[in-house]
Amino acid sequence: MSIPDQERELLAHATQRGLHIVQILRESRSAKRRGRPIFNAMMDAIERGEASGILVWDLNRLSRNLRDAGWVGDLFVEGLIKEIATPRESYTTYNHLWSIWMQFLTANAYVVNMAKDIARGQRGSLENGFWPGAQKLGYVPFCECPNAALTGKHRRHRQVADPARGPLVREILRQLADGVPVSDVLRRAREEWHLTLPKHGRHGGGLLASGHLYRLMQDPFYAGVLQFKGQTFVGNHEPLISWEQYQRIQARLKKRNRAIPLASRAYKHLFTYRGLIRCGRCSSMVTAEYTTNRFGKRYTYYHCARKHRSRGEICPERSAQEGEIEKQLVGFLQSLELPTGVAELVLQELPVVLAQEQGRTTEAVSELEKLLADKDEELRRLARLCAQGRITEQVLQEDSEAVKKEQYDLRDKVMKAKSPRVCLEPYDRVFFLVNHAVSSFRAGDSDTKRAILAEVVSNLTLKGQKLAVQAKRPFRCCGVLARSPIVWTNRRRIRTMLRRMILEKDS
Repeated sequence: MSIPDQERELLAHATQRGLHIVQILRESRSAKRRGRPIFNAMMDAIERGEASGILVWDLNRLSRNLRDAGWVGDLFVEGLIKEIATPRESYTTYNHLWSIWMQFLTANAYVVNMAKDIARGQRGSLENGFWPGAQKLGYVPFCECPNAALTGKHRRHRQVADPARGPLVREILRQLADGVPVSDVLRRAREEWHLTLPKHGRHGGGLLASGHLYRLMQDPFYAGVLQFKGQTFVGNHEPLISWEQYQRIQARLKKRNRAIPLASRAYKHLFTYRGLIRCGRCSSMVTAEYTTNRFGKRYTYYHCARKHRSRGEICPERSAQEGEIEKQLVGFLQSLELPTGVAELVLQELPVVLAQEQGRTTEAVSELEKLLADKDEELRRLARLCAQGRITEQVLQEDSEAVKKEQYDLRDKVMKAKSPRVCLEPYDRVFFLVNHAVSSFRAGDSDTKRAILAEVVSNLTLKGQKLAVQAKRPFRCCGVLARSPIVWTNRRRIRTMLRRMILEKDS
């Protein structure tokens, strides 16, 4: 029964017996752990003589741990507690102490056994590849997604991708793995995609917050790996990203990437490329400042931030004007642009190349699944050796972790091989972006320019007033196509370049 219902029943019992209620205490904390503040205040009041009895719904509401049970028993023996009453029983004499203690011990044993049963059930779920906790963002229980193809006795415990939130979470993690600033991703998730957290009772339902986003970045569940209380297991759910993408995200977290949008930083002045460029001499970040000549014209200069004269840390790298940096960036984006006729020819050849690539995956998937089965058998063999006493628990743990890591890599390869490559949308997006990047870059504001750079380029370094720019995959292939006129009319060579582009994007 709920606490208000218990209180109503107990007050009726007190009225029927003519008991004087000194104080009504309500506490929602579990009695299985000691240190409950309201329970401690009640016992202190009894020791001070402010009350001489306890009226409670059931004895197991008083205590399910041995320390609190001993405290109640001591006061009962000393006579400070003259009666412990419930709606069904009344304990008043020393002879009732045995019954009180038996109920306390039974309640404590129930808690201990229930904890063991829960731990055993969690362990069984994890070994079968099922997450024993609450649903992750981007997933729903199988029972809420009837279109999912799943059979077996564990179907009700299986989490499948949420048709509504799953694609959004996948896109968020993909952008983070590709180096898009965290604040840019968070802004898109909140303002453009309106990604909300699932509702669980009184919790959830709000927009994605930065804390939730960082938890997403650190959770290997989305890469098909279960981590629970320091142990690692292979998940049996559909990963949203590959293991290699997850590792790239973790590398970003270690480096504490600070290339975030201007609007989210408390800058005194807003500079377009600050936080995106590193010094080519000392690898420090490049900062910016305004200067004004004698005629009142203002210029923006970018220079290495390592200029602490008081500490003797001075980088000799020269500064560069913003206009020169922008000119070099426009030139790089122009080097990726394809002629109109070539772009049309490329889009004609894309379906052919994608169909050929998908046709080559069947044999590879079969071989990888065979290797995965071998790893499962190896884990079972290690467990048998440990059960026979031929290896220790520590050796079992170390060898199992090594085998599981190999399984993660194999599962990652299987997921990549099974991923559908007949969808032209990602590649259409690439060619659309490279053919419109220059005009959008020239006409856009600071945030638009930063968004284009985050999507297309990486590793911007400034040295000798020259900006070194490297294109992200698969934009590198666009640059090769644009610089090779001999390829433009050769369909076989175009297919070769497109195949290389697909392999780079999937690697």
